[in-house]
Amino acid sequence: MEVIRYLPSLQRQSLIRKYLRKREIGRSKFIRQIVGDVLDGVLPGVISRRFHDGLADVLARTAVAVRERYELDHVCLSGETFQNIYLAERLEELLLQHHFQVFTHAEVPCGDGGLSLGQAMVAAATLASRQEHSEKSQTELAGAAL
Repeated sequence: MEVIRYLPSLQRQSLIRKYLRKREIGRSKFIRQIVGDVLDGVLPGVISRRFHDGLADVLARTAVAVRERYELDHVCLSGETFQNIYLAERLEELLLQHHFQVFTHAEVPCGDGGLSLGQAMVAAATLASRQEHSEKSQTELAGAAL
């Protein structure tokens, strides 16, 4: 059962942040590695690849840990972070190796355009729900008046 799917967005984000803090997957390790590489004269492209590989690994391990706790096997890669093709492809590859079902953008951009569309869809659904509720209430009132 995919419990986390039904939690409000902020609660899901809070659970993931709590997990990250608990596992001490922090920025300091990445920064130390980058600084060390720069001081050692490592080429910028190599530093960038190492950083993105490390980030993909951390995100994949986090997904595995969340799955173990909440029995999830679906991962959606969305947001401007995943406009970085290398990161998106590397993370998707790692997640597939862990047998996750991975969802990515196909027809809608993963940046602000997709966010705007999502907001419009939520607004439309909210309005439709309110209209349906209003019509139901009016029908009930009419029935009670008879």
